[in-house]
Amino acid sequence: MSIANCKYPPKVLNLIEKCHESGYPVRCDRLPCGYYQVSLGYEELGEWSELGLLGVLSGLRHEFYCERLLTTLTNTASAKVTIPQPV
Repeated sequence: MSIANCKYPPKVLNLIEKCHESGYPVRCDRLPCGYYQVSLGYEELGEWSELGLLGVLSGLRHEFYCERLLTTLTNTASAKVTIPQPV
C-alpha cells in the first residue's frame, strides 16, 4: 500500500514518511473504529488511537529502538512470527 494513496492527518503522514526515509517500512491501516493497525515488517505493533500512533511512530525513530528493531526485522525476515497482543 502506498502512503500517497491514503488520507492521514498531516502529523501522522509526516512521521510515516520519516520512518520510511529512516528505513522502517511501517504500515498504518485505518480501522473502521478510527484506530490504526500498525505493523513494521512482520511485527504487529498493535492498534492505536491517533495520539498513540504519533507516539509509536516517534518512538520508532528514537535511538533506543534502532538496534532492537533492526535485530527483530532481521530475525523475522525469514519467518513470520505471531506476536501475542495485549488484551
